[in-house]
Amino acid sequence: MHKNKLKCSIDGCTNQVYARYLCVRHGGKKQCQAPGCDVAVSRGSLCVDHGGALAKRYCTEPGCDRQAHARYKCVRHGGGRRCKVDGCLLRARSSGHCKTHGGDSPKATPTRKASGGGDDDIFLDLPDLMDLSGFEDNPTLASTLDDAIDESIWSALCDSLASSSVNWSATML
Repeated sequence: MHKNKLKCSIDGCTNQVYARYLCVRHGGKKQCQAPGCDVAVSRGSLCVDHGGALAKRYCTEPGCDRQAHARYKCVRHGGGRRCKVDGCLLRARSSGHCKTHGGDSPKATPTRKASGGGDDDIFLDLPDLMDLSGFEDNPTLASTLDDAIDESIWSALCDSLASSSVNWSATML
């Protein structure tokens, strides 16, 4: 029983009041209008079993069984909101922007420890990449993503070599 909530007015019933000083079981909520059904309604005048709940819309893309959002399509097939930044084709996360343009709050970047042996262990930061759903269909986005990954790998390699105490010219001899 919830604190400071009224109890059903039927003698011996300790259920919480829903409406008209009655609980759902004793008539506080309307009953299904289907013949022989005494279950409480969900929406309108019918219970869930008899069609009272709203049917979910599904993606109109052939073969897709995901729930539709905008434009009668799921997010994967273009149904989600797009980023507000001109030219950006990524899905908006919050405040109308994608992850790249500030749609999500910054999260701690996970690190992976790559053992190089001894005290010279290298810590590589794994970049929090954008949501990749649908990038296969967009050659421009795929090319940009490949360039970004190549640049991050090159940068990490250069940084690790610069901070290494190994004399590479001596080891090549």
